Amino acid sequence: MIVTVSDNKLSVSANTNGATLTSVKRLRDKREFLWQGSEDSWTEQDVVIFPFVARQKDGWYSIDGKRYDMPLHGVCRHADFTEQRVSDSETVLINRYNESTLEKYPFRYEYSVRFKVEGGALEVIHTAKNVDDKLMFFMMGAHPAFNVCASVKDGKIDTGANYIDFLKPISPNYLTLEEKGHFITGTAPFGTITKLSAGKDVMVKYKTVMLTDVGTDKLALRLADGESVYFDFGEVDVLAFWSMEESGAYICIEPWHGAPDRLDPVRELKDKAFVHTLEPGKTFTYRYKVSFND
Repeated sequence: MIVTVSDNKLSVSANTNGATLTSVKRLRDKREFLWQGSEDSWTEQDVVIFPFVARQKDGWYSIDGKRYDMPLHGVCRHADFTEQRVSDSETVLINRYNESTLEKYPFRYEYSVRFKVEGGALEVIHTAKNVDDKLMFFMMGAHPAFNVCASVKDGKIDTGANYIDFLKPISPNYLTLEEKGHFITGTAPFGTITKLSAGKDVMVKYKTVMLTDVGTDKLALRLADGESVYFDFGEVDVLAFWSMEESGAYICIEPWHGAPDRLDPVRELKDKAFVHTLEPGKTFTYRYKVSFND
């Protein structure tokens, strides 16, 4: 089911299956900022990431030595969420553990995604709650894909006229990946930068750009037609950027509390890098805000 929230400037829709964004549209000119998916590129538009970021090596991890199989990005990606409407401009989608999730992730959780539109800006709030009677280990993140301007160059899509503006010089590190781009092999300095191209050549080189120690909590996606998407993501473990290497006029901006598995993995969940913990009854919340040119 698609649910929609709006004010007099912005309309935002999300799917209760997966609690994913499906539309972020400016009302004055009906401009759609969210990628709409494509059969010849990435068919999705957003992903709710919990309780793992990306893949586990060989598709599994362990707790106290017991193996658990885990799909890409965790158990909420295609789960059904229940809506709790707040107002015309705000709604909350909620998913709780069930027998199927316990087979993959043996913790009782409640995960909610709140969508709030105010003043022509979108705030998305992700909250994980431990409703179990034991310590819970987890990662979480978001994966929204934004449209970019594109042209065709030498028969291939060219998105290089768009870029990420970090609004100040930063000197992050980045997580290096193996050839397929699935698993972490190490960490390296990224150098001092103020911007990052949204061109496909960047994706060819890095597969996914995964920055740590970012040194900022906001950025702007500068589009070739002069529009900007402002993204305030707060404090995160990893800030990632991804699109398919040869198709699709979009870029995903992904704030993560966690990271993909290593090529030489630590199997035990509590010992993995970037893992977070929650005491029984406690919650962990992160939020990001998206705004646009007036």
